[in-house]
Amino acid sequence: MRSNPLNKLLNKPPSVCVSHDEILDMPEPDYVVLPMDYTQRELYSWKVAIGDKVRQNQIIAKNSMGVCLHTPISGTVFDIKPIWSEGGIHIPAVCITRGEGDAVSVDEIFEQYGVNPKEDTVDDQLKAMGIHPPWLPLSTSAVSEEHTPEAIENVVIVGFDEEPEINIQYNLLAQRLNDVLEGFSFLKTIMPNATQVLLADRNFCKQIKDQVPGEIQLKSISPNYSARLLDRNIPKYANIRFDHHRDYALQKTVVISIERLLVLTAAIKNSQPFTTKYLTVSNKMPSDHKMVLIHHGTSIRSILNFTEFSKYQPESIIAGGPMKGISQFNNLTPLTRSCDGLHLLGEKEITSGPGDHCTNCAACIRICPLNLQVHLIGRYVEFENFTSANEYHPEQCMECGLCSYVCPAQRPLVQFIKLANQYGNQKNEHKPQTQCSIESPLEEWDQHCSSSAAMADSPAASH
Repeated sequence: MRSNPLNKLLNKPPSVCVSHDEILDMPEPDYVVLPMDYTQRELYSWKVAIGDKVRQNQIIAKNSMGVCLHTPISGTVFDIKPIWSEGGIHIPAVCITRGEGDAVSVDEIFEQYGVNPKEDTVDDQLKAMGIHPPWLPLSTSAVSEEHTPEAIENVVIVGFDEEPEINIQYNLLAQRLNDVLEGFSFLKTIMPNATQVLLADRNFCKQIKDQVPGEIQLKSISPNYSARLLDRNIPKYANIRFDHHRDYALQKTVVISIERLLVLTAAIKNSQPFTTKYLTVSNKMPSDHKMVLIHHGTSIRSILNFTEFSKYQPESIIAGGPMKGISQFNNLTPLTRSCDGLHLLGEKEITSGPGDHCTNCAACIRICPLNLQVHLIGRYVEFENFTSANEYHPEQCMECGLCSYVCPAQRPLVQFIKLANQYGNQKNEHKPQTQCSIESPLEEWDQHCSSSAAMADSPAASH
């Protein structure tokens, strides 16, 4: 009897850091590139112009819901042009070169935003700090007066990472458990009517169960990859229906990670803007991983140099994890708050299938948690027939990556589905990413900023 090739993946626990692993704190980069598009593709409008002097933590952009974007460094706005983001979106971005200047004060941030922390709501305070209030729907049109913290019935804190090679939530929960529990208490004051649930890895639950207060429901998550998919666990433990838009606020449920819990608490209690991000950098062969705290907008190349992972000379760099991540065409792509990891593959780890044509083996259908006709969606998207692809409901996809993992032809099925969701209501308007290397200004920006930094650090510049 032939063994199922998926068993090796499904029965292998995620590769996670032990609790005492060091978290590297990356210094300010020579420049940052801040795309005007983050989670849920909520477009930001920039409030700066080329040549403007900016100070660390200054508000430089705001979206339609009033959520701000801050610069993580002081310096000068060098350029504003479209780039390809880590998620494959062609979007305007602001390039800021590092320079001198003190960080703006908390009072200046609130004054710039136009909010009085002593009088205005928690919603406005979070937006001023660059955080979307988790009890508000993701769409501006869906927000109403009934969406208040007091109306929330479930708060689910995610203390694990879906991806096998990412260990952010696990590590933060292990190292900062007291801060996490303090965050739970803080959320209770904001959302007093909500049931609180903490999802954590099965083995870790055994270690912390005596430290977690009884009012927090501690739920263990299996190391089995398909069983730890977030979209499977949220409806189960919050007792709500599955929402393929992942807008759980519409069902009076808040879902945030350990990292976002700590960021939210710091924003309200310490008035700390959201300008940094934890990241796992991993290499497959030889196996290696590090966890690092980066500034938003730092390039992949800078991160690899700082963590010394550039020595592996990867053939492929995946933003995200091996299952859900997207291969990057350029190691100058900036990473933002929506990226949790970098996964590196060498030439030997990149397997090539028999071809890129669908063999109609139906392996993708059998493994899909939602029983989607993945192969048909992929074929239609391949030929830019988005109307037909949408008839098979690609919007239901969890983007777990299992279909691509088992595909004998190594087809980019998850990317096909993402294209269907992104361009399903458009006709032949998408821009192929093959044009990236021609149109991207990232190389030009990196050369300018790197040479400027070198000149500033030279002995002649100090005289």
